[in-house]
Formats: sequence, structure tokens, C-alpha cells
Amino acid sequence: MVFNSELKSYYTFFDKDKMEKIMFNLLSNAMRFTEPGGEITVSASRVENMAILSVKDTGRGIEAERQASSFDSFTSSDQRGAGLGLALVKNFVDLHGGNVGMKSVEGGGTEVQLGTLEQHLPHLGCE
Repeated sequence: MVFNSELKSYYTFFDKDKMEKIMFNLLSNAMRFTEPGGEITVSASRVENMAILSVKDTGRGIEAERQASSFDSFTSSDQRGAGLGLALVKNFVDLHGGNVGMKSVEGGGTEVQLGTLEQHLPHLGCE
């Protein structure tokens, strides 16, 4: 597994438990569909005022006709799971005011990206 980050710092509000579940689901999917010797890359970058978190694998990819429904409940690529993982990811990212998307090539891997807006804590200093 490879970790890359262009971010020196980034501030946003998120629910720790939900973010943990998001990452667990994305990494579980990547590990399940990547063959031994394949690569999984987790990266963080910034585009304007958004942080982009990406989980990319060199696995089998998702057929083009199935990609649009990948974030729907009860949709599974391999019938081993209940098909709730990516639906849960989308729901939790939506709750945080972010967005999630996928790029996949059948036989060439999948990348799931989520974006969150940067948020700064209000200044609470005493005058």
C-alpha cells in the first residue's frame, strides 16, 4: 500500500467514526479486488478549497454499465457482500457536505475520490 499527500495542513470538521467507516469500506474493497502483487494507493491533495482523498487500486475494475449504480444500496460487484459499502460511503460523505465519485476501467483498476470543503474554526480569543 502506498500513501501520498500533497497537503501540509488541512482543516475540516468530520465525524471520526464515520470517516473511519468510509476508509474501512474503501480499503476493504480495494484489497478484495486487487490481486497479490497489485497496488493500492491512498492519496490526499487539494483542489482550490477542497481536499480530495483518493483510494486507487490496480484490481479488476468495474464494468462501465455497473459503475453508475455502484453507490446504490444492495449493489455488489462480486455478490460476497451485501452491497452496502459504497452506499454507506456516499451517505456518510453526503452528511459531511462532500462529494464522492469513481473512475474505473474494466481490467484496469478503480479509483474512488471523495472531496470535503476546508473549514476553519472560528476565532475564540478574548479581547
